[in-house]
Amino acid sequence: MAPKPPTYAYLSVHDVYISRLNEVNLYAVVKESTSPRATKGTDYHMTLKVADGSVTINENKAFADISINFFAPKEQLPKLREPGDIIRIHRLKIQQHHNRPNFTAKVGPMAGGTGAGGFAKCHFLMFDGPGEGVTDEPYQSSSNSHTFEAERDGARISRLREYWSEVGKYDAGYNDFTKTLNGIEEDVLYDLHCKVLNVADISGTRVLYVWDGSDARPYAPQTNTGAAGDDSQWQDGGGEGDVPPIQHPICGRYDWTPYPQHQVVKCAALDAPDNSEVPRVGTAFPVVMRQFDVAFEDLPLAGQWIRLRALSSWVRGGQLQGLYVHHSKWARAGPNEDWLAAAAERVQNRNVALWATDLQKGGNQSQSGVGGAMAEGLTRTAHGNQPLHTLREVLMTPPPSMHRCLVKIVQHWPRDVHDFCSEGIEGIGGIGGSEGGDGGDGGDG
Repeated sequence: MAPKPPTYAYLSVHDVYISRLNEVNLYAVVKESTSPRATKGTDYHMTLKVADGSVTINENKAFADISINFFAPKEQLPKLREPGDIIRIHRLKIQQHHNRPNFTAKVGPMAGGTGAGGFAKCHFLMFDGPGEGVTDEPYQSSSNSHTFEAERDGARISRLREYWSEVGKYDAGYNDFTKTLNGIEEDVLYDLHCKVLNVADISGTRVLYVWDGSDARPYAPQTNTGAAGDDSQWQDGGGEGDVPPIQHPICGRYDWTPYPQHQVVKCAALDAPDNSEVPRVGTAFPVVMRQFDVAFEDLPLAGQWIRLRALSSWVRGGQLQGLYVHHSKWARAGPNEDWLAAAAERVQNRNVALWATDLQKGGNQSQSGVGGAMAEGLTRTAHGNQPLHTLREVLMTPPPSMHRCLVKIVQHWPRDVHDFCSEGIEGIGGIGGSEGGDGGDGGDG
């Protein structure tokens, strides 16, 4: 007679957190997972933030979820399909540090220590979250075989899917450290919940262009500042892992537009699916990546919503830029409905520049004196009753077209403004000779 498979006892997230056990078993929903990063050894490291219905935001903001550190060869780490998927972990290790629990899941071969040459005892299964046609069959397993009691384990999975559908995905958006682009403060680390517009390789430097519907603060064109706090752990990697000093470019604004300025935009191109969701307002915010932090294949894709954790910042050429430094992380996320609603309201109200709201008062009304006075200091133009447009909208409109814009001039040519009135000045190129808005990306003017 075949031996009966073992029956495992599982704790809730709440009980795991307060327990003083060294090892536990757990079923939970994965709220987010960070990208893999190399360690000193052969393993890669990633963090999974998990939750269940045992602790909610309203009850205790201190730990509505727990973070689990996974260590394994890259191909054996959990591969989350979507936030809200479910993980089962056996033999999760718990250690106390400063009276707080640390959770570690070591998977795969043991390269050192007393278990060198063997295999870790921790194992996991990944299941689909709520959705049509989902089953209780795991889509990833860290071992060749596993136990599964259809009645007991299936019931746990069902409860977790209900939790995520009803509560969890809304709680996942809560974070005291998350800022909008217009709320970034110098010398303060911050998180972003944003959409990736583009991933670029600029002269060997990888740059993410991200968007949340708001506008990053503009600075004077000659402004250049250092990294937040000028702290060595953010400058040189903090001593964790074999990493060289930061090699950020010395100079450089990083600008993004939906089309190169020399390209003639066609109506058919605007109707293409890839272009239908290009935002009309809001900064395309550059986040400068260090070469050794995240492999190119592990970077997010254009169009994805992500969370960026513990970013630093500096200003280059008057442009605020995010810095993805040693402790920074990114994770897939769902769209931020609040951000999307705010951006839609901006488009409706033609609020093209959050940094110059006062200058737009009366800006969509007639200048004849009947429709209200323009803000003091705003250049007067003809057709003052026309709505304002961003430079991104200008670049996305097939010619011929006319637009009325509110922009911050950061550069002009010719250098002597008197030469604007002279004929035959070489190098005058219309809009191509200047950059608009705080990001120069055509989205902030």
